[in-house]
Amino acid sequence: MIKTNEWSTYDLVKYLASVRTTLEPDEWSKLKITPTFYREGAQQGDAAGKPIKNKASDLYEPTETFRALRLPVLEWHGQKWRGNSEEGQQLLLLLKHDAHDICSEILV
Repeated sequence: MIKTNEWSTYDLVKYLASVRTTLEPDEWSKLKITPTFYREGAQQGDAAGKPIKNKASDLYEPTETFRALRLPVLEWHGQKWRGNSEEGQQLLLLLKHDAHDICSEILV
């Protein structure tokens, strides 16, 4: 379903949270480097006009703080972001940003 773009980011992360204990380390590694997620408000598209997918590590949590800093945030499809939910925790494992990453992004 991911390849056919029928899943939203929220649906994908919800699914990953439900199968997290069955995923192998190499599967996690692949998820971290594969462009799978959409950026909120992205107007860009590929040659066919489809939105461009991003690696999880290129995006930030969909919070007002990161929006105010004008950092690229994950498209969460109208769902309320809850960083302490199973889905939120799962996504945070994929995003893996630290304060150094955020500061360097803001200063560039």
